[in-house]
Amino acid sequence: MIMSKILPIVSRGSLLRVGWLEREYTDCVEDAPSFLNELKGEFPSLDIFTFRQSLSRQTDFKGFKKEPNYFAVIPVTSYDNWFHHQMKKTARQALKKSFKKGVTVRSTEYDEAFIQGIYEILNETPVRQGRPYGHYGKSKEVIEKEFAEDRDQCTYIGAYFEEELIGFIKLYLKDNYTVPFGMVSKIAHRDKSVQNALISHAIKVCEEKGKKYFFYGEWLEDSLGSFKRHVGCEKQLLFRYYVPLTLKGRLAVALGLHKGLRNLLPATVKKRTKDVRRKLFFNQ
Repeated sequence: MIMSKILPIVSRGSLLRVGWLEREYTDCVEDAPSFLNELKGEFPSLDIFTFRQSLSRQTDFKGFKKEPNYFAVIPVTSYDNWFHHQMKKTARQALKKSFKKGVTVRSTEYDEAFIQGIYEILNETPVRQGRPYGHYGKSKEVIEKEFAEDRDQCTYIGAYFEEELIGFIKLYLKDNYTVPFGMVSKIAHRDKSVQNALISHAIKVCEEKGKKYFFYGEWLEDSLGSFKRHVGCEKQLLFRYYVPLTLKGRLAVALGLHKGLRNLLPATVKKRTKDVRRKLFFNQ
């Protein structure tokens, strides 16, 4: 990690160093020219810096190369409107089924019992969504520290079955929107539509806190993307900017290499690779 005087920055690459905000979903670049001038002085090894528009302001930074990025967002006016008009029928039925099966959801304190429940959920399986799960195998102490970050700006939500924590959200409150971090549920209780129940309570929190959007990450076309659409997500355009800081960076942007070689692969090839990886993990 590279620490800027303003915001924490991370970077990758050896031949071409690309940097971006470590917490893109919650931090944003306000004054791009000033911020970029600071980066050039502090980190001369960075060839390119990339950042995206903020959901709150959606400022268009002219003069920089930009490309469309699409995100899944639930606009929030009221819980009642979301439940009756934004959710798909299948998601609404799944939510009702969840409550009928005895799932309860509530905002909770970040206390010992909740931390223990998070630890058990994250260590339930080493593979999630067809890939190695990054939190699996972490100690309780490490998990407690990681999920405590920015706790004063977060609401913690727990889904319970017979008082056992079976799912949770760390809901970050930012300007006029919320971002769910660590929205995970126990695979052993997948029949109870726990994710639907968690999102249901998150929408209630949005209404109570006056937040206009539930920001649910990237717009996807896979099974997770289908779930996002069923719970009421809409497609939101937020431009991503790529700013060359060196001659090498300018050449890379001009040649279309700024997003890495992997992004030059056709979508069909990337999908096939993803399918193969999923089969390998599930067949172990």
